[in-house]
Amino acid sequence: MTLANMVIIGVLLAVVIYLVSKFSWKLGNGVLSLLILVSGIYIYGAEGKTLNSSFELFRGMKLTFAISPFNWPFLMIGTFALFVVALFSIQGLKKGYKNIAAFNFLSTLIFVSLIGVFGAADFLTLFIFWELMTWTSFFIVSMGKKNARKAALLYLFMSMISAYFMISAIFLIEKKIGAIDFASIIANYGSLGHAKILVALYLIIAGLIKGGVYPLHIWLRSTHGNAPNVFSAVLSGILIKYGSYIVYLAVIFFPVLAYSKAGLGSSVLGFAPKNLLLAYLGGLSIMVGTVSAIVQNDAKKLVAFSSVSHAGYIVLGVSYGSAMALAGGIAHIWVHALTALGMFLSIAAVYTVTGTTNMDEMGGLVKRMPVTFTTYLVAIISLAGIPPLAGFVSKWMIYQSLISHGNYVLAFMAFFGSVGSFMYVFRPLATIFLGQLPNQYKDAKEVPFFMQLAMLLVTLATIGFGMFPGLMLKPIVLLERSLGMVPIKISLRSVYSSLTQLNMGLTSVVFGIGFIFALIFFYLFAKSTKVQQHEQYTAGEIAPEIINTPEMYHYAKNYYKPFSRIFEKWPSIENGYRNVAKYISKLFNILDEFFYGESINGFVWIAVITITTIIIVRWF
Repeated sequence: MTLANMVIIGVLLAVVIYLVSKFSWKLGNGVLSLLILVSGIYIYGAEGKTLNSSFELFRGMKLTFAISPFNWPFLMIGTFALFVVALFSIQGLKKGYKNIAAFNFLSTLIFVSLIGVFGAADFLTLFIFWELMTWTSFFIVSMGKKNARKAALLYLFMSMISAYFMISAIFLIEKKIGAIDFASIIANYGSLGHAKILVALYLIIAGLIKGGVYPLHIWLRSTHGNAPNVFSAVLSGILIKYGSYIVYLAVIFFPVLAYSKAGLGSSVLGFAPKNLLLAYLGGLSIMVGTVSAIVQNDAKKLVAFSSVSHAGYIVLGVSYGSAMALAGGIAHIWVHALTALGMFLSIAAVYTVTGTTNMDEMGGLVKRMPVTFTTYLVAIISLAGIPPLAGFVSKWMIYQSLISHGNYVLAFMAFFGSVGSFMYVFRPLATIFLGQLPNQYKDAKEVPFFMQLAMLLVTLATIGFGMFPGLMLKPIVLLERSLGMVPIKISLRSVYSSLTQLNMGLTSVVFGIGFIFALIFFYLFAKSTKVQQHEQYTAGEIAPEIINTPEMYHYAKNYYKPFSRIFEKWPSIENGYRNVAKYISKLFNILDEFFYGESINGFVWIAVITITTIIIVRWF
């Protein structure tokens, strides 16, 4: 099997899966899961190898693919994430969902697009599958909540802008080099001249839009919030990583490999100053995403803004330039994919049971849904960068790089995100799973087997990559070595920096002992009294207004209001975009009235301007 064969088989099976899903949507998801599993096994076996393949699309036009150390980590984490979501969907999609067959069909094409984008060996292949991903995800988002179509149109609009920038970069490369395959670009990178700055800028903007990085993140909240619950995990865990991959190509892959092959250096360290502006943009995205996540009431929108923040970590790590920062940035792609899957799938599981994602309406589900609670808990601990989970490793590497090079401003921005993430990830934990159980959920039960299995796979991977970081970092070491860089030094349990050594085996033992002592003290000395949902507000008496407006007395109401009040009057980039759109709309209304109103003044002016222009042109 090759990547080219996977694409062909995937397209053909998409039709088969659609037809099968018409009769049994569970069987359709099962076939999709099997397709992804087999493909993932093949990709896993290709670690450290370079495998090329292609097929002819039209006469003289080929689509080319490659598996090599530079893209293997992206292919592997993307395939794993899609497999988990497909497994979850076997029982995670409601039986009465009218578009279930179309959803499975489009999900199969999403898998094809993943192979095509991450496995592309030229820009034609990449762009075709980039657009396939855009249109398939557009239709899936449209299947979501009441406002899903409006959210899907915003997503499509931003994706079109991203595509225009990418195609502009491709045309410029073809004009300067005469080819758009990756090998030719690397071999003739110097021929771009000053155009290489413009090419990098176009690709970076395309990547930042798709990656949901501030200030180009405006599509993310509405799209995540209104998309089908299962697909939100795909959007955050996989599709925004397409944007990170494009940034990686523009900032690291092409320039570093070109200079390395030209014998101009074996380390990317010298390129760091050229990418500092992008690194600071990543830091800003970390801070804005963190603050925005804290003030959200909807769980899915909260996780969406957390994606803005963690996309910033990826951009910061990839763009800063040192081997340690690059490894941390790519490792964080793995980390955020896993944590986003854990958070969104657990929220999807809660929605399956409760029918809502509004945190103000829930509470006390920990005893009813222990597997879902554990999945969410492990995900948020990793997301917050707490040992001994995978999120601590990737963030530690980014911190180490920034501090060792004396960039304390970026280190503060990165650390701000970690501290702030404690606040926003704790809120769903406290308001959905802890506290009092509302009466309407007293009979709630854990979700079915395949949904639990998918969540447990994500949880085990998050724990495993944390306790054994070498499993996650080994392919990244191979990647850095393939780029001609001096790679980071690792072992199965340890990561070595210029400042210190991180031993996750010892760290896990220390934190395990601390947790056991805390648990012992809690059970020995904690004195607690069980109360009903509203007793803490009414001294044990049922106030009359509780019957009509019980949400007023939910402890999650205005959870971080004192904190959010600080930022109420801060300028909003989204409001700025809305104001610009209003002015543009007014301008078009004026032009519409001018040219198409009852008066003929518009057409007279057109004639006058046309005649005047012709006279001036002929005169000169």
